[in-house]
Order: sequence, then C-alpha cells, then structure tokens
Amino acid sequence: MRRFLVQFLVLTFLFSMVSLASATTYYFEANNVEGYGKITYGNTLSTINDPVEFYFKKNFGVVDYNLLSFTPGTYYLSVEIEGLEIDANQDGNYSALPQQVINALKPIYEPLLANTPITLNITPALNGSYGPLTWDVDLGANEITLTYDFDNAADPTPFSNAQVNALLANIDTMYTQQPPNGVMDANIKWEHLRVELNPVPVPSALVLLGTGIFGVLGIRSRKRNK
Repeated sequence: MRRFLVQFLVLTFLFSMVSLASATTYYFEANNVEGYGKITYGNTLSTINDPVEFYFKKNFGVVDYNLLSFTPGTYYLSVEIEGLEIDANQDGNYSALPQQVINALKPIYEPLLANTPITLNITPALNGSYGPLTWDVDLGANEITLTYDFDNAADPTPFSNAQVNALLANIDTMYTQQPPNGVMDANIKWEHLRVELNPVPVPSALVLLGTGIFGVLGIRSRKRNK
C-alpha cells in the first residue's frame, strides 16, 4: 500500500509539472518594421461616438509569431515596443512621439495593459474580439486593424468614444496644423514590437502540484521520524 501511495504521489507531481510546462506562451513579434499607419476617429456630430480604429500596413521588417496554433484560454497580455518613430506629415522626416502626446495618451493605453488575466475563447488568434477590442491580422497582406470601443469598456477605462475622439482630433491638429478631418495619416517605424499572451496557471494543475509536493514531503518526514 505504501509503495502504491508513493507511486501515486510521484505520478501526481510529474503530471502536474507536465501540465504547467505544456502551457504555451503565444507571441507576435515584429522587428525593424516600417510602414503606413492610419487612425480613424470621429470628429463630427454623426461620428463623435464611433469607436476608434487603427490600421497599419507593413512595407518592410521581419515578423515572427506562433499564433496559428493558439489554444483558447486565460492569459496575461504583455506588450513591449522600442524605437517607435512617426512621420506625421509623411515628408520623410521621422521623429519620436512628442512627450505631450505620450502624456495625453497615457490615460487611454495604460489601463489596456493592466496586468489582469483575459480569457480568449476565439480561434484563430489572428482575428477576433475581447470585450471592447476587435482585431484583424492579415499576414498575407501585412495588414493589422484594431478597433477599440471605449463606450463598451468597463472600469478602469472610464472614457467615452467622444472624449477619445476629441483628444485624437487635437493631436491631429497639432501635427498637421489643419482642421481635423477624422483621419490621422502617418508613416510609422519601430525597432522592436512584441505582444505576448502568457498562460495563467490552471488551478487544477496547481492543486496536483501541491498534492504531490506535500505528499512526498510527508513520506520523507515519516521515514525520518521512524
């Protein structure tokens, strides 16, 4: 009986370790990328409450990903980007985003990157939606389209589409010195972009792991006492 118990606990421990290790981190990575971007925002009474849409087409760069094997589940989302520059006037002169623009956008994007799990039940991962966010990645055409509906966003993102659209209209005017027309065009490039979906450990696997560890420790303790 004791031998069976030891074998069961060891197998439980090994099975839990395999369950945790088999969880895959999915990623989309793009390096040394250059392309064309466009933000569509509402700037009239008929569109002021429309969701904001971002479109980007890659002309140059290297893309790597493992999203085609995506398994629906609960993940932590992380995004990192380095060397982002834009040519807002499309005159060939790139520059980093002005700090005043970054500061203005922080209340919008920081809540989106909060370290809270998200449950993705869509497949494939290249197109789908999660709450207020909808995305479509066309790898054949090197195109990415994102739509975020702020009126469909729960706290801690207490913004309306109207507020965000007004902010984007001000930024557009800042760049172009022209009245906002609802479309912000720019050439965009960056050195490194990586989006990761890191799996949240499954509770059952953690329970199995704990059972195995405490069981093995318990047996060792009994042997030592004897």
